[in-house]
Amino acid sequence: MNIRRSLSTKLPPPLKPLTQFIYNYWWSWTSERSSLFRALAPDLWQDCQHNPVALMQIITPERLWQLAEDPNYLKRLQTLAAEFHTYLHRDHTWAEAAAPSITSDHPVAYFCIEYGIHESLPLYCGGLGILAGDHLKSASDLGLPMVGVGLLYRQGYFSQQLNRSGWQETHYKTNDFETLPLIPVCNEHGQRLKIRVTIRHRMVKAHVWQVLLGRCLLYLLDTDIIENDSDDRQITAQLYSGDPDKQLAQELLLGIGGVRMLQALGIEPSIYHLNDVHAAFALLELARFELEQMGGT
Repeated sequence: MNIRRSLSTKLPPPLKPLTQFIYNYWWSWTSERSSLFRALAPDLWQDCQHNPVALMQIITPERLWQLAEDPNYLKRLQTLAAEFHTYLHRDHTWAEAAAPSITSDHPVAYFCIEYGIHESLPLYCGGLGILAGDHLKSASDLGLPMVGVGLLYRQGYFSQQLNRSGWQETHYKTNDFETLPLIPVCNEHGQRLKIRVTIRHRMVKAHVWQVLLGRCLLYLLDTDIIENDSDDRQITAQLYSGDPDKQLAQELLLGIGGVRMLQALGIEPSIYHLNDVHAAFALLELARFELEQMGGT
């Protein structure tokens, strides 16, 4: 939250509307919207992998004031800000007519092990993640209330390169969550929300992060916190690490932890959509909860 406030403070008054785009990936869906950030500093925008939070941390105040006095840039910014406001508050959406039982109080809960939202948020490796990201974006465009549930990876998926001998080498980049468009989720007391799941006979805790996607939300679980055992902190280190034990731990966290997270957030889904088998433990947690509510064992 301190970084979000500092970014807002850094912007000159005419550029304040940019704050609503920095942490909402709606800007990434068309080149016209992303050009708002590219125009700020094209070279820096490329260097920071098209990440608006990172860009705003390194761009100079002098450059921001130059654009604050540029009438053409301000006109584009004001036009997109008005479009975004209309988009967020639009009534009479497709979903209202086609799926009236799905509401903001009872949305679709969408579970997936990976999400391909944008290159600046490395939570995916291929088609499954791109599909999940596109589902959330499409739901937003259709006005369909949908909440994504996933994991936040400290290193994500590896990148590849060939060495001089022609052999493939893998490299993992460590993500700094403070420089990504992520919002930490807190409880009613202003403390970081923690979800607890028993994994490998230990109580594992996970922080919750929020990603804004137009009108939809994506919530991500992160076990890399100091309260956890060193092995448990690695549960959300890498996507598809190849370790069966870690894979099972991730699936327990995603399924069971994801259901508990929604309950802790006060979200009561009308539909649970499991995008792949990795989230299957969500069904067991829901069954356990229903038995508990009925007084069963």
